[in-house]
Amino acid sequence: MKRKSVILLTILLMVVGFAAVSTTLFLNGDTNIGTNQEDFDVYFSDVYIDDVQILKTISKDRKTITYETNELKTKGEVSILDYEVTNASKQYDAKVEVNCMPKEDEWIHVEAEQTDEIIEARRKGVGKITVTLKQNPLEEMSITFSCTLKVSAVERENIISDEIEPTEIQTWEFDYTGSEQEFIVPRSGEYKIELWGASGYNKPYHNTSGTVTNPSYGGFVLGTTELKKDDFLYFYVGESGKLATTNDGTTGGGYNGGGNGGYYYKDYTLGGGGATDVRLKNGEWNHFESLKSRIMIAAGGSSSLYSAGGLVGYGESRYPGGTQNSGGAFGAGCFAGSSTNGGGGSGGGYYGGQCFHAGANGAGGSSFISGHDGCDAIEEVSTEENIIHTGQANHYSGLVFTDTLMIDGNGYKWSNVKEGLEPMPKPDGTFYEEGVGHTGNGYAKITYLGK
Repeated sequence: MKRKSVILLTILLMVVGFAAVSTTLFLNGDTNIGTNQEDFDVYFSDVYIDDVQILKTISKDRKTITYETNELKTKGEVSILDYEVTNASKQYDAKVEVNCMPKEDEWIHVEAEQTDEIIEARRKGVGKITVTLKQNPLEEMSITFSCTLKVSAVERENIISDEIEPTEIQTWEFDYTGSEQEFIVPRSGEYKIELWGASGYNKPYHNTSGTVTNPSYGGFVLGTTELKKDDFLYFYVGESGKLATTNDGTTGGGYNGGGNGGYYYKDYTLGGGGATDVRLKNGEWNHFESLKSRIMIAAGGSSSLYSAGGLVGYGESRYPGGTQNSGGAFGAGCFAGSSTNGGGGSGGGYYGGQCFHAGANGAGGSSFISGHDGCDAIEEVSTEENIIHTGQANHYSGLVFTDTLMIDGNGYKWSNVKEGLEPMPKPDGTFYEEGVGHTGNGYAKITYLGK
């Protein structure tokens, strides 16, 4: 009998599951006053799940938190969401009410608490949502509920002008997706933007000469600028170059301007890396009106050997890198020729690198920052057939960056000229070795610095 009991107990332990509770927390604002709605600015500024800070659960507009609890396995086990709400308004206090649906079902009990019913202007308040498991699940299951924070404006007799100390939840990040990524500015203020261009094909590959690795790195740019609430920005994150798979010059190039590879005798060649940029108009990556609206660009590396540039990309005399007013094309590296005299693709950029269609490699693209000394901005009246440059650095939109930094794919810093080596930051906050640029797909970050 004891042997059977042990076996039965083992079976029960195997079938006991867990509950994954998915939760969405919405922030709804209501002025009901009809005066300065632009000033009434309330948003989620921090979030912890079971004492672990999970910043990416907050949406880009910072009005929604979407998360899944840790696994709940035992009756009475709890998961706690702690959130912070910031009232950035100057002339309105914020009255906050919280309501969750459902509060109760056969599996979970939900308690929602907003510690501060009134959040004064230029102040922060906190709240908590506690989910308790009511019974042991016998199999894995998912439960969904949602909560709404109703936020109403309460007019003040005096305006508070104190600045709010920025919280850690200030950065939005964009990885490669193969399409544009929209960003709606959540509040007016100063923002820092950082971009990394994609590298060319950097993995070992085999050709008639043997196994080859040709390092070609992407560039890096950053700067700060003033943005207005509800403005739109569009991030286009470059893709690293790939091996060409055809001999017609239509494959291998990375998304956002990387030049395609061709065919050289018995070897397929390599594609260039795409640029990473931020624009004021969306559209297909190569649509001219969208390209023209770029205010910051980190160039991509070539198919091999030649990295992304700063003001000027790397290359050779017969296939030079992109510059501030010339290159393979505006926004794109050249495509290598097909048939037996094809070559590798160039990197994308403000102007992509050029190619020499006789078995040669492509060149690196050039970078651009509106307001950076040495950059040559395009005129707004420019067309695809007639590109006109102004000879000065400021983009026609009036969006200009300060505190700029431009590092090419070989690790050199650029002012209006090429300077000395400068370690390039990585997207994770560490640094590449001196003389080494960005590897792989591009990346982008935007950080709110305060009003």
